[in-house]
Amino acid sequence: MVLDLYGVLVDPEATRRQYRPRLLAHLLAHHGGDSARWSSAYEAAHERYVRKVSFPSFWHDRPYAEAMREAEAGFLEDLFKEAQRPAPTEDLLAYSQRLDTEIFSEIEAAYPESRSVLQELRNLRLEVVVATGAHLAQARAALRGSGLAAQVHGLLTSDHLGARKESPVFWQAAFSSMRRKPWDCVVVDDGPTKLEAAARLGAHAVLVSREGGHPYLPFKPVAVLSGLRTLPDVVRRIGG
Repeated sequence: MVLDLYGVLVDPEATRRQYRPRLLAHLLAHHGGDSARWSSAYEAAHERYVRKVSFPSFWHDRPYAEAMREAEAGFLEDLFKEAQRPAPTEDLLAYSQRLDTEIFSEIEAAYPESRSVLQELRNLRLEVVVATGAHLAQARAALRGSGLAAQVHGLLTSDHLGARKESPVFWQAAFSSMRRKPWDCVVVDDGPTKLEAAARLGAHAVLVSREGGHPYLPFKPVAVLSGLRTLPDVVRRIGG
């Protein structure tokens, strides 16, 4: 049983709402300056970050680790520059991951049904693994903060596997790491392109569309769900 983190188990919007004020409070406490300047600096740096990582060529033209370093460390470098404060002297990628560990561990953003559904899946004697495009430090902290870590058997991340989730390389490495054949796995995701890559390798694909409806899918999912409550029933049907 392979589940996505954000959008499936954890609410990304609730996470963002809690992350921003915590990050700004940390920066103000540890690096001084003015709260209004930090706030405007965050908005400007975050907008450029999102624009940068949205281009497929940003990830495809070089090794994943190199692109991730530029994205995460580059965001912090841009943020400190915008705030007109000296950046930390330590490696900015390491600093970014340390910040994420501290902040995401304090954020409780699990969907209401996540804990009970995970427990039900475990009661079915399924191995429950989370596969996410978030980096390892952030994903671990997010699971802890949302109280889900103890209900998960394993965690697979893009930085660990060296590819984005939209790539077949991610899923080939994921199934190999789990020592499972794709057709022995149920993959649950809210991203159609991420799910397609797993489905084309033979996995049972379940799309979560919490807002209802879904775009045209170039593959046939086993189910399209508005949440996780009925997922155990879907798994039972797949198992025959």
